[in-house]
Amino acid sequence: KPEDACKFLRQIMCETCPTDEQVTEMTKDLADSKKEICCLKKEIMSMKGEVRRSSSEVALALTGGFDKLKEDEACTSLLKKHLTEEVFNELKEKKTALKSTL
Repeated sequence: KPEDACKFLRQIMCETCPTDEQVTEMTKDLADSKKEICCLKKEIMSMKGEVRRSSSEVALALTGGFDKLKEDEACTSLLKKHLTEEVFNELKEKKTALKSTL
């Protein structure tokens, strides 16, 4: 009974399987890659606040959100009740002093 079935299969039954050293190196590379991915994800998250959407992206997101709000039959919010299409169209291009939109 072999102690390590994977090692046994690699040594005895497979001619093209990686050696123990290659498996160890691949495992190390995988761990290093996972660490690098984690660092890159953190970097992306920190940069998200610095990236601003273009005005067309903002308009598209606002219109999509407004359409979702209109279609949601279960929603009983005051926003849905009072935000008509006319009011929405009037306000969607407006920006505050801090460049915020709807």
